[in-house]
Amino acid sequence: MYSSFLPHLLKRLDNLLPRLNHIVLGDWEQDPAHRITYVNLDLIRPIFYASNIQRFEAKIFEPWRISWNCPVPPKALSLWSLHIFRTNISLNMLYQLLSATPSLKSLHYEQEHKSRDYRLSHGANLLHYTNLDGLDRVLSNIAHTLEELRLSVRVDDNLTCNISPSFGPAILGRKILKAMNRLRILKLPMLLLLSWPTDQLTSLEDILPASIEELILCDDLVARCPWEVGVITRPKMRLIGEYMEGRALITPELRCLTIRVREEREEDW
Repeated sequence: MYSSFLPHLLKRLDNLLPRLNHIVLGDWEQDPAHRITYVNLDLIRPIFYASNIQRFEAKIFEPWRISWNCPVPPKALSLWSLHIFRTNISLNMLYQLLSATPSLKSLHYEQEHKSRDYRLSHGANLLHYTNLDGLDRVLSNIAHTLEELRLSVRVDDNLTCNISPSFGPAILGRKILKAMNRLRILKLPMLLLLSWPTDQLTSLEDILPASIEELILCDDLVARCPWEVGVITRPKMRLIGEYMEGRALITPELRCLTIRVREEREEDW
């Protein structure tokens, strides 16, 4: 339960709770009656200034709007794990948060975009709708420290998508993932890894670092985009097959490959 004393407590974490290293904020209950509809972001800001916090998890539905209100932005040197679930956080806000976490090793980020009665017309940009067309820049802040990256995409139930919109080139290009030379665990929607137009598909060898030990690929938008199955799916699977055939040379550390082609359920978490 929210307490008026909590903001004051978090501002004095180093002094009052010097051994605290893990914070969870948000509405983890599934009962809508317990859902938090507003979170004062003054709660979150002090966490990035604390010197003892190593893991931070936030499950907040409302859009994030936060500013540091300080001449010098924070550097949360001790924070190595950041989990952000089911939020409408903008990529610009995520960029600011990751700029403050130069030691980050684990990032779980689930982007859920909510709108009312949004309809995609032919040629519309689905990447713009999902607010995902800037991930390269966002992840560049932690490319050389990250060991685990898990990204998920959810779209609003009101999204109407009966004809193929425009997707553009792959969102996560060769440079950003290839630069993550410490990355061991990677979970991505195929939309983020492979362009959907068949003439723009890229070899996985050119995109993924050789350090990968566990790779999870999923199609989070398959239920919203009926044209995605069938003929367009085959080139994706072919690239994955080629990647696995050459894994002894391409990715010698790979131990596990998971492919999920259904929408993720709550019990998957």
